Amino acid sequence: MNNRVLPIFTLNTVIFPGATLPLRIFEDRYKKMLNYSVSKDSTFGINLIKQGYEVGIPAVPYDVGTIVSFADYTVSESNQEIFLKVVGQERFKILNILNDRPYILAEIIDYSDPPMKINCDHTFEKNFRGEASAFIKKIVSINGGWISDPKLPDDFNECVWTLSSLLQIPNLTKLEILETRDLYKRAYILQDQLKIRQIEIEKVLEGLKKQKLN
Repeated sequence: MNNRVLPIFTLNTVIFPGATLPLRIFEDRYKKMLNYSVSKDSTFGINLIKQGYEVGIPAVPYDVGTIVSFADYTVSESNQEIFLKVVGQERFKILNILNDRPYILAEIIDYSDPPMKINCDHTFEKNFRGEASAFIKKIVSINGGWISDPKLPDDFNECVWTLSSLLQIPNLTKLEILETRDLYKRAYILQDQLKIRQIEIEKVLEGLKKQKLN
C-alpha cells in the first residue's frame, strides 16, 4: 500500500484485523467523515486515543491503527444516529496529520509485517493453540455452556488476531500487539496475557465450586 489519505476515528479501544466493531455515530463531524469515506472507498482508520476524549474536540491518536471497512449500516428513524458495524482490515501508521477539523484526516503508510526471516515454529504454534483452546473452554463453561473443540482459525496469524480480540486485556497491551510487526513476538505477548487470564479464570471457577458445595 502506497501512502494515502485516510479519515481517522479516535476511540478508547483497539480493533484488530479480522475483528468486528459496532459503532454509534451521532456527532456531526463523524457523519461528515462517513460521507467522505463513502465518497472514496468506504474505509476509515480507527486509532486508540493517546490524549483527549472520544466526544468533543479532536483527540490525539496513537500512530498505529487499523483500517476498517463497512459491514452494516443503519440510520435511526429520527435520522440523528447512524449504527455502523465495521470489520478490521490491515494495519497502518500515521505519517502526518493533514487536518483535524471537523475530523482528522491523515497521510498514512502500510504497517504490515515484513517477510519472516525464520522458519515457522510448528511446535510453538501447536502449544499456543492448545493453551488458547483450553482457555476458551473455561470461558464457555463459566457462562453455562461447554464446547469440546473450540475452533480457532487454521492460519496462525489469524489465530493470534482472533485471540487478541477475544481476551480482555488493557488497551495499551492491545496497542503493543497491534504495533508489533512480528507474528511470534505478538504471540509471546499474548501468551503472557493468556497466563494472567488463566489464573483469573481459575479463581472464578474455584469460587463457583465453593458456592456449589455450600
